[in-house]
Amino acid sequence: MANKKLVLDAGHYLETPGKRTPDGVREWTLNNKVCKYIGEYLKDYNVKIYRVDDTTGKKATDLAERVKATNKINPDIFVSIHHNAYNGKWNNVTGTEVYSHTYGSAEDKKIAKLLAPKIAKETGLRNRGAKVKALGVLTCKATIPAVLCEGGFMDSKIDNPVITSEDGQRAYAKAVADGIIEYLKLEKKQPSAETKTENIETKPAVDNAIAEKETNSAETPAEIPIESGQITEAPIESPLESEKHTEEVENILIKIINMLLELVKKIFGK
Repeated sequence: MANKKLVLDAGHYLETPGKRTPDGVREWTLNNKVCKYIGEYLKDYNVKIYRVDDTTGKKATDLAERVKATNKINPDIFVSIHHNAYNGKWNNVTGTEVYSHTYGSAEDKKIAKLLAPKIAKETGLRNRGAKVKALGVLTCKATIPAVLCEGGFMDSKIDNPVITSEDGQRAYAKAVADGIIEYLKLEKKQPSAETKTENIETKPAVDNAIAEKETNSAETPAEIPIESGQITEAPIESPLESEKHTEEVENILIKIINMLLELVKKIFGK
């Protein structure tokens, strides 16, 4: 079976204002660990994994760049990994949730409904359900199923001990990986005597974007198999602001049209 393609996105970056626990643990750090564990759980399956955030966490990659990189890769599924917050102060709000776009497709909602109970069950936290919201990172083209997962509240006295522990992070990652395996019908790789593990070094996505600005040349993301949980970073182009806006509007319009078509089918029973 041909390899599937998965895009993972660790939300934000290290210095995103306010995105941290009350005691200073950065959200991106938690998101990044979960993404890496997802890579570990999927390393033996027929899937190639890409990251569209800067995997050092040191440089910001805006949402339009992440969306454009995702569209260029054209994966079978896009999953953005996040952790929630209530008011930035310790509280007792609790639970996990999964979002699809307000104008998302039936497949988007299907994945959200698939992942939501899995994440809650594995982490032991309350299932807040599958929800919809017009999130910018989910404005990739309508043919790409896309969801954003929230793995518990960083400022919750209930959730924080879970999401900051390795066991909790692995539980979150396992739930997402299991959902991806189920949705994409992934199969284990067939062992081969000729298969060799290569140590492939990739440059940060944002550095690649800067290089593209300087050279004015586009680079196609390399399709590199995952070895021992290693994840391929996708080179990102930095479009002009007008291009970013145009592409996001086009993607939203496509999602709206897709939703209307589904409504017509339901109404007329075809």
